[in-house]
Amino acid sequence: MNHTRVEQPVVRPVSQHHGLRAWLARHQLLAFFGLTYLISWSIWGVEPLLAMVDQRSARWFSFLASFGPTLAAMALTSVLQRERAPLPHQVRRFWVVGLVLAATLLVNLSLLGELWSGSFTVFTVVLLLIITLLPAWIFWNAFSARRGLRELLQSLVAWRARPRWYAAALLLPLLVSLGGLGVLVLLGQPLPPFPRTEPLAGLPTLLLITFMATLFYGGPLGEEAGWRGYALPRLQ
Repeated sequence: MNHTRVEQPVVRPVSQHHGLRAWLARHQLLAFFGLTYLISWSIWGVEPLLAMVDQRSARWFSFLASFGPTLAAMALTSVLQRERAPLPHQVRRFWVVGLVLAATLLVNLSLLGELWSGSFTVFTVVLLLIITLLPAWIFWNAFSARRGLRELLQSLVAWRARPRWYAAALLLPLLVSLGGLGVLVLLGQPLPPFPRTEPLAGLPTLLLITFMATLFYGGPLGEEAGWRGYALPRLQ
């Protein structure tokens, strides 16, 4: 039989915590969900008010809400799991973080163009810096000296998998899309126009930027370390 080992989070015994840390250790899921919703919904609550003053800053500010689960998980892990270990793979740490930073700069290039095309405030510039640096900072912590943070974020930098899983990840979305087109044909519906309005020469760049924007700001980086990395093992 093929037995798969499910790694559980390393949590210090409650008796070793005191005060607030002891409460957090006893109510880890409650603390996680509470902190996650506090971060995300506070941002979403302020966004409409900010939009009445500055639409551009409000749009950038809303990007931060998607990071609520990951930031909550990182905060609780830092408080509850303070064990330290030797820093691993420092050379790898710098090139991974450098690539992520370069990618966020590329994604935000259009925002940089908007920044200089009209009036802006110090708050606008600070927001742009935060949304540019935040993904790189999360990847930086994937190589943290704190063992708990490394274990929480290890999926960000553990890319080794069998080729068939890479093939499945790349081909499955294509097969789903083709299946959707097949359903349209069977129902007698018109197919989407092709080629699209975007020039075909620029389509690969457009797809790459869209993919990175979704990865960094659309939910995966900001959510999965929280829901799957922190909450799921405790729910199981």
